[in-house]
Amino acid sequence: MPNWCDTTYKCVGDPKEVGELNAILEKLSENSTKLWLDELVAGLGFDPDQYYCRGEITDFYCEDDLLTIC
Repeated sequence: MPNWCDTTYKCVGDPKEVGELNAILEKLSENSTKLWLDELVAGLGFDPDQYYCRGEITDFYCEDDLLTIC
């Protein structure tokens, strides 16, 4: 039986940094039908083999300098 779970991240902080993170997610999502957490790790400049994470990003949106990643 699979282990299904959902996580929602609320990213707050310097509006410039939140906007940059949103821009990275937008760029990554343009090139793929599915967006995975390890792609975000790589997009941030880290090695996904060293910083292991798994899962699919099913949605993300930014409103009033609050970035939500589902």
